[in-house]
Amino acid sequence: MKKFINLLLLSLIILCSTQALFAQDKFLKIETRYSNDFSQWNIILQMGSGTLGTVFSKDISTWDVFLPDSSGRISTVFSGDPSRWEYYSYGKSIKIETVFINDFTSWYIKGNNLDLRASTVFSGDYSSWYVTGAGTMRVESVYSGDIGTWYIDDSLSPQVSNDMKMAAIFACIISAVQSKCKVR
Repeated sequence: MKKFINLLLLSLIILCSTQALFAQDKFLKIETRYSNDFSQWNIILQMGSGTLGTVFSKDISTWDVFLPDSSGRISTVFSGDPSRWEYYSYGKSIKIETVFINDFTSWYIKGNNLDLRASTVFSGDYSSWYVTGAGTMRVESVYSGDIGTWYIDDSLSPQVSNDMKMAAIFACIISAVQSKCKVR
C-alpha cells in the first residue's frame, strides 16, 4: 500500500511538472520604454519580461521581439502596406492581417494551426481590444487617449504560444500607433 501511495505521489509530481513546463506564460502589461516614443516597448509577463522594438530608426515596418522563451521578427509583407505582417520565430511563421481592406479595427492572426481574431471593443476606438480564438484576451490602454501603457487580461488557452499572443498584441498596438501618429 505504501509503495502504491509513493507511486501515486510521484506520478502527480511528474504530471504537474510537465504541465508547468508546457504551459504558456500570461502576458500582463506592455508599455513604451520612453514617453511618447512608440518604437521601443517593455513587455511584462507573469514569469518574466521581454521587449519589442523597431529595427530601424523612424521606420515601423520591421520589429524585433524578445520574449523569455523565444525571439523573432515582425515585418510588413509588402513595403508600405501596414495591413499585412508576418512574424518569424525559430523557423515558424505567423500571419497578421486585417480582416477588411483599409480597416485596422479587426485582425486575423494565423499560425501554429490556430486562428485568433483581434477586434476593437468600440468602433473607431483603438484603445480597447478583444482577442478571441482558443480562449480570450483583453488588451486595453491604461489611460484614455494614452497608448503608451496597456494592461492585458490573458485568458487564452495554454495551447496558444507566446508568439501567437505577441502577434495579437502587436496587431492591437500597431493599429493604435498608426492611428495616433497618422502613419496610414
